[in-house]
Amino acid sequence: MALIAAAGLVLHRIARRRLERDLAAMVTLAFFGANASLARIPHGASVVASNQLIPHLAARLVLVRFPDHGAYQTRSGAAIHVEWVAVDLNQHLRYAEAFRQEQKALKRSLQLLKTLPSEGYRVQAVNDGVVVLQRNGEVDASAEQQLNRLLREIKEG
Repeated sequence: MALIAAAGLVLHRIARRRLERDLAAMVTLAFFGANASLARIPHGASVVASNQLIPHLAARLVLVRFPDHGAYQTRSGAAIHVEWVAVDLNQHLRYAEAFRQEQKALKRSLQLLKTLPSEGYRVQAVNDGVVVLQRNGEVDASAEQQLNRLLREIKEG
């Protein structure tokens, strides 16, 4: 966590010097918001994540790409559902207009976010468009409300 804070401080200083004041604040908040969500995921946990989040989670023993997969196969051949899901909806939204692949990923991500609760996944955090869910996690009503609000905003365009 200290490394994230240090990187955020460096990013903030660079942004403050090189960008407009309001834009610098947005860049800094986005960095801390996304990382605050990802910090909820324990280091030893298995994760499925959007492409853009994979570098932030790369030290995990099991890391699978979302939305293409939600489970992984052990060496013995057993299929295991991942413990955590991390989705960057803002990234998909940002590039969906320009790239067909991002349009498909956004559509699939939105569909999966609707069905994951029926598979036991519960929303644990929503920050700056990054949604984190935990399999068999505790219900966090505030995080669920944030996700529902975000999904409504996306639907309304």
